[in-house]
Amino acid sequence: MRNVTLAALSALCIGGVGCQQDTGVSYTDRDKSDANRWLVDSYFERQAEAGALREHTFYPHHFEEGSNAMNSLGRRRLSILAKHYHEHGGRLNIHRGDAGEDLYAARVNRVVQELNQAGVDTHRVTIGDEASGGDGMVSGHVQVVLAEMLEIDDPGASSN
Repeated sequence: MRNVTLAALSALCIGGVGCQQDTGVSYTDRDKSDANRWLVDSYFERQAEAGALREHTFYPHHFEEGSNAMNSLGRRRLSILAKHYHEHGGRLNIHRGDAGEDLYAARVNRVVQELNQAGVDTHRVTIGDEASGGDGMVSGHVQVVLAEMLEIDDPGASSN
């Protein structure tokens, strides 16, 4: 009998929680739309940050054409990476692309200058022009593997 009474009281308590009065707060469709947009934007912002940290790379499209000035994508990437390098240091790749030697050097100097201005100790950041981060093979290894595959697949290739 005690268990039945306890179960009945528990059911009344749980049932009573669901029977609350309307708080009088109403949300417009615009409010709901704004909240949904914020949630989606926050989710994609986190994805973009994770991608920038994983790649830790500036590409030519992060700069204005033929210039060392960063465009909006470059400034956004710099902001993300500066926060990380401020605390952790690490490796940073700046792809040369088809930039000449002088332009590439100017881009590297610009990135270093911007990191310094953001409070990053750039002595803790190693800068190079290598394959971006992530799991997988170094691009040089991929080229060797592809060359070997092409030789195997080519029936006219000599078999030394």
